[in-house]
Amino acid sequence: MMTDWVLGLAEAGKRASKTGKFDYAAPIPGIQVLDRYTLRLTLTKTNFIFQYTLAAKQFGAVAREAIEAYSKDTMSHPVGTGPFMLKEWKQGSKIVLVANPGYRKVVFDGEPGADLQDQAIARDMAGKTLPAVGRVEIRVIEEDQPRWLSFLNKQLDVVAVPKAAMKTALHVTDNDPFQTSLNPVLAKRGIRLSHVLNLDVTYAYFNMLDPVVGGYGKDKIALRRAIALAYPLKQEVVPLIYGNQAVPMQGAVSTGMSGSSPGFRGEVKYDPALGNALLDQFGYKIGPDGYRTLPNGKPLLITQATQASALDKQFNQIWQKTFDSLKIRVNFKVAKWNENLKSAYGHKLQMWSLGGTASMPDGDDTMIELWTDSIASGSNLSAFSRPSSTNCSRHRA
Repeated sequence: MMTDWVLGLAEAGKRASKTGKFDYAAPIPGIQVLDRYTLRLTLTKTNFIFQYTLAAKQFGAVAREAIEAYSKDTMSHPVGTGPFMLKEWKQGSKIVLVANPGYRKVVFDGEPGADLQDQAIARDMAGKTLPAVGRVEIRVIEEDQPRWLSFLNKQLDVVAVPKAAMKTALHVTDNDPFQTSLNPVLAKRGIRLSHVLNLDVTYAYFNMLDPVVGGYGKDKIALRRAIALAYPLKQEVVPLIYGNQAVPMQGAVSTGMSGSSPGFRGEVKYDPALGNALLDQFGYKIGPDGYRTLPNGKPLLITQATQASALDKQFNQIWQKTFDSLKIRVNFKVAKWNENLKSAYGHKLQMWSLGGTASMPDGDDTMIELWTDSIASGSNLSAFSRPSSTNCSRHRA
């Protein structure tokens, strides 16, 4: 977190917590304005990935004049030094960006990898000034099918292949996601496939503060482990929902990121029989109604937060089968995604599934979200708290 690194920022945050308001006029030793375009940041200790932190969207420096001018609606008036400017924004529908004429001169000098398509792009872009595009239009289309049809009808130039279209749009050799090619029919239409391993993660979490699924007692660990054992990740989720375009996580840090271990295999194997045996061993008995109870004999019901989209319904069907295989009652509570996120920040959800994209090519970002210190801010959604884990992560950082 930024407060751990910038000199004096933690103290400023503590003062704001006491007064209920952050004093932007008070000097902070580690943040100095040298001139109109230059900030000097002084760190409390060495941080080898600080440049990635500065590049994260939430840490962009904004002129005080901009905040004061648009104080009532700052988010609708982005002011900065980036390559594009916001020209039009119809919330929930359309965003139009245009090249910033005052942007500093940046010439493309990217070094491509072994991919032939990347090498061709690098040759074409060599020596060109960025940004190379003068106008970018972003259409907000929430559902996969309409978005994909808009692309096929040439209403969109670029699209991420939606999960529902992967089986028809892509050809996967031997169910290997790294051996994927574009459907020849689409290739004949002039469509090109850019196939890369994204630093995206989809995961489910348990609220460790919840009296039913949370806690660190052996019975609670057994419950969570049993659910993980009964979840058919490779058997159903990857092939049916992702069209074999997903790779099971082996640890907390995504494959390909700094901090991951290529040789480590930490995924939970699919074994619902073992999951049921665990529940039997730790006192989750099956009652006359065919469903398990808590070790104290009270009814066991797990409430999982979800949304109303077609994709979420697919996930819910698999989760329903998972809980049915363990003889556990589950209730799906449907709400809008932003409402669920707000509840998650307040640690009000018992269980929820969501995804995210790494903001830096380093596992430090992921580990910070599991720190005990991150519970209060809400970024540690599960409220996972093991001092030994936090201390180990801090020492590594």
